[in-house]
Amino acid sequence: MENPNYNRLTLLFAHRNEDTPESSHFHGIGTYSYSGSLDNLTINPTNTNNRIPESYSEQSPLTLLPGTGFYTGRLISTPTDKEYSNLTIEPIASLKTSKELDNQYLFNSSNGRWQSSLEGANIGLQLASISNGLNIGDSAGVDIVKSVGDIYTIGSGDNFSFTPTFWTDAAAPLGTYSASFQLVDLGTDNHRIPFKESGTFNFDFEVKAVPESSTVLGLGIVGLLALSLSRLQKLTRSSLN
Repeated sequence: MENPNYNRLTLLFAHRNEDTPESSHFHGIGTYSYSGSLDNLTINPTNTNNRIPESYSEQSPLTLLPGTGFYTGRLISTPTDKEYSNLTIEPIASLKTSKELDNQYLFNSSNGRWQSSLEGANIGLQLASISNGLNIGDSAGVDIVKSVGDIYTIGSGDNFSFTPTFWTDAAAPLGTYSASFQLVDLGTDNHRIPFKESGTFNFDFEVKAVPESSTVLGLGIVGLLALSLSRLQKLTRSSLN
């Protein structure tokens, strides 16, 4: 059967192994998939592995923590020692010239499947759904998408880096908050034919009771794009191909 992800953008999540870097690899998040019987197949715009944190890991949603600066008075997503907490998005090609061994194994993983260039592409993050009370901002605290269907340009070509900040009000009700997206290519200069949109993928967060401040230490990143989430070394990265 034809690959339903051919010429589509794909969100990849990088699984790194410091002890055995040669085992480092990507997982496609929310790829197009088939369902049904051979004589009655349906192509779905997502798959069963379409969440960050990945469902199979049985990891709890990422905890939103007290913000600072532009995000004072809010609870925000932030890198921690938890896997999946690094939400930075970069192209696979950004790994090509890295001197780090795990980056080279990632770049060449799956027999080079994810090495295709994004030259000419202009990558947008399109909001598909979002929980009430959850918001997505940039590094300056400005919301980047507010309504379903909104698109925010995260970068172009093979050299960009973008880290969304998910946030709620500090007094938000306890519970789980989620947002769903797809990647789109807005690059049509010189009559270029854009890559097709990615499958849909989800980010899951939780607001829970925060420990007393004296016990909180240092509170204050999907392909890369397909054709393939960074640069916080030693933290698991989210990537687009």
